[in-house]
Order: sequence, then structure tokens, then C-alpha cells
Amino acid sequence: MRILKFSVFLVGLSVTYLQIALAQNEEIAQKAQLNNQNKLQTADSQQNEMNQQLNNEDQFDHNQYENQVEEGENEVQDIDGEQDVEHHQKYTSDDPEFYTFIIIATVLVAFAGICSGLTVGYLGITNLQLDIILRNGTSQEKEAAKKIKPLIKDHHLLLSTLLLSNSIAMEALPIFLDAVCPAWLAVLISTVAVVIVGEIIPQAYCTGKYQLRIGQFFAPLTTVLMKVLYCFTKPVAIVLDKLLGVHDNSRLENKEDIVGLVELQQIDNNNKHNSNLDSQKGLTDDEIKLVTSTMQLREKNVTKHMQPYAKIFKLPENQLVNQKLLNQIARRGYSNIVVHEVDNESKVIGILKAKQLIDYVDTDINSPINEIVKLQEPILISEQTNLLELMMIFQNKKSTVALVFETKNVKKSENILDNLEDPQLEERLGNRKNFKGFILGLISLKDIFEVMINQSLLDEDKHESDPLNQVIRTLGQTGAAARRRRITSNQFASIRKKY
Repeated sequence: MRILKFSVFLVGLSVTYLQIALAQNEEIAQKAQLNNQNKLQTADSQQNEMNQQLNNEDQFDHNQYENQVEEGENEVQDIDGEQDVEHHQKYTSDDPEFYTFIIIATVLVAFAGICSGLTVGYLGITNLQLDIILRNGTSQEKEAAKKIKPLIKDHHLLLSTLLLSNSIAMEALPIFLDAVCPAWLAVLISTVAVVIVGEIIPQAYCTGKYQLRIGQFFAPLTTVLMKVLYCFTKPVAIVLDKLLGVHDNSRLENKEDIVGLVELQQIDNNNKHNSNLDSQKGLTDDEIKLVTSTMQLREKNVTKHMQPYAKIFKLPENQLVNQKLLNQIARRGYSNIVVHEVDNESKVIGILKAKQLIDYVDTDINSPINEIVKLQEPILISEQTNLLELMMIFQNKKSTVALVFETKNVKKSENILDNLEDPQLEERLGNRKNFKGFILGLISLKDIFEVMINQSLLDEDKHESDPLNQVIRTLGQTGAAARRRRITSNQFASIRKKY
């Protein structure tokens, strides 16, 4: 019984203990659950706070980014606006800058025009022209040439300096015009100003009759520009000199250029715009023919213009001077007659002038030529002699007639004065009367003059109005009529005075 009671007691105690344990466990579980809930709530609240914080931070960052972007855009707009205001601000007539920019633009146009005109003006002047002016010009022209000559000495340096200066002025002009007028108007004004004021007018003015004066006036300015821009223009000038060569226009290349230059000075009365219309400045046709033909004398050989020896009127030294001889001379019409030894035409004694026989027209002296007339000693020249050398020979020897001889392998000097007479002929000549050589022909000063004026000249005994022509007409008559027509002593006197 006691065991049963004890068992019931133990069971009851166990149940109680179990209940207490369950209650405790339940309480512990509730506490644990409550703690877990609290933790979860805390964690949730922390998470929420963190999320809220993150959201706030993101929102702040985004707003800050947007604000920064907006501020950057505003700054860019402000900068662009400032630049627009700075570069595109238009000044009106009320602003002092308006007149400043107008003055600067005007100065730039004028400077560009000066550079453009000087480019054409300076480079259009050659060293040859300046040398001629320094020799034959007026005092003012010589002074201008002295100042211009150093500038054009370095052709490419001067060209580079003036072109660079002109380009700087042209590039700066639209900048100042754009500040005082619309863009389209700035372009229009700059174009018109550059073409008319900066190109056409200066170039036309600097290449006209005031070319030297303008060059002299702006020589100091050009010198300053060349020194200021030297470091930029000198390399360009060196390259141009290497590629194109140094310009040397100090002289003409050949004689043909000189002849062409002389021909350009011919007066053209039909051309109203010809600068040589004034007879004081230009050359007449006769002057040009004389100058050009004289310059070509050195290229013309005496053999081309001499009279062949076979066609020359010759007389032996023992020829009697009588009326028959005078009639024969009159018919031939030659003023120079070769006198040779008897039976040997190659042995020339001298030259007889037809006018030397005037005193014997009305007489029958019947005396040999070498006894009554002093013959002119002829000049002997080589067949290689040119007309210019022959003219110098005539001037030096005071003679007008020369005999041309054949010479082989004779070396001629470059100096004309060294060739006044053939040295080989002089050495072989000895006594002229005993000289034996092959005569090619005869040439006189008249033949040279015919070449110079490019037309034939009548001998002095062929002029119709000349007193000597009356003698020839008288001598030319045959028979009794010729003997009846004798010229008077007054006519002889006039002939002697003339010849």
C-alpha cells in the first residue's frame, strides 16, 4: 500500500516536476522566442536603418552628382557665354572701342596695300635699270637708286618679307571688322578693301611713273620689316635660293637681248598708250636701225661686204691721164681706183681717188698716173677681219679704203685694237711694192655705212645735184659735144672746196 502510495507520490512528483520543467522550458522558449523576435526586430530595424541610410546616401550622392553636373554645365555655359561675349560682342558707335577697331582696320588695309604695292614695285626694278640710272639719271633718280639697290640685292628675302607682312595684315583684318559689324558685312568689306584698296590701286601706283619715288620713300619701312621678320624670312629665302637659284638681273644675257631692248624704245605714233610717244623719250626708226646695225658689226665679216677684186676698176701705174681716161672713169662711176704695177694686177701700188683728176678735166696732159698724182697707200687687212675691227682700223689709220687679203691659220686677238692690221701681213709685207699676195677684194668706209643704215649709198660722183656730177656728165659725153661742154673755173672752185 505504502509502495502504491509512494509510487503515486513519485508519479505525482514526476508529473509536477515535468510540469515545472515544461513550464520552465516553455518560459525559456518564450524568452528565447522573445529574444529572437527582439533580435529580429533589432536586426530589421538596423537593416531598415541601414537601408534608409543607404537610400539617403544614394539620394544624396545622386543629388550631389546631379548638382555637380548642373553646376558644371552652368560653368561651361558661363564660360561659353563669356567667350561669346568676348569674341562676338558687337560694339556700337557709342562705344569707344568701335572707333578704335575702325582705325585699326583702316591701318591694316593701308599696310597691306603698301606691302602689296612694294612687292610689285621693288621686284619690278632690275639691277640693270638701277645701274643705268646711277650712270645717266638725274640727281633725284640717282639718290632713289642708291636707297633701293641694297633692298633688291637679296631678291627672295625681300619677297618673303613683303608677302609675310601682307599676310599678317590680311589675316588680322576680319577679326577687328567682326567686332563692329555683322560677319557677312565684315567679309564683304574685307574682300572689297583687299582687292581694290589693298591690291589694285597700290600695285598700279607703285609700277607707274612714281615707282622710284615710292620705293625711295618706303625704303626705311622695308628695311625695318626685313630686320624684324628676318628670323622667319631668311630660312625661306635660303631654301628658295637653293631651289631656284640666286636672281642676277644686273645685265642682259646676250647681245640679242640688248637689240630687243633698243627696239622696244621705238616711237609708235599709232599707239596712244605708248610711253615712248614723246620724241624726247623714244627712238625713231632711223635711230634704231643705226644702233642695232652698229651692234651687229662684229658678227659681219669683211668678205661679205667687199667688192671682189675681179670687179674692181684697176689701172696700171703707167696709164696716161687724158680725156679718154677721164671718160672711161666717168662711165665706170667708181670713186676709188686701184693702181697696180704694169702687167701684174696683184702688185698694188696705191689707191687713186677719182676727184684727184678734177684739175685735169680740161687738159690733155698725157702723163702717167704715178707721176702727176699722189696715190693713197692702202690698208691691208685679213679676210678674218669683221666690220667693227675695220672701222677701228679706219679711225686709227685715218683712211677710208682697205684691201682684203687671204690669210690662213692666223690667230686673232680678242682685243680689237690688237687687230688693227694683220701682223702676219705686216711681217710678210716689207716693201709694199714688192709684196706678192692673193688679193680678195676692196672695202671702204662707205660699205660699212651702208651696212649700218641698211641701204645703199651713192658715190660722191653719182649725186645728181653735186658739182662733181656735172663733171661726170661732161666727161660722159662723147665726140665734139663732149669737147664743147667744158665746166667753168667757178665749178672747179666749188668742187675743190667740197672735196
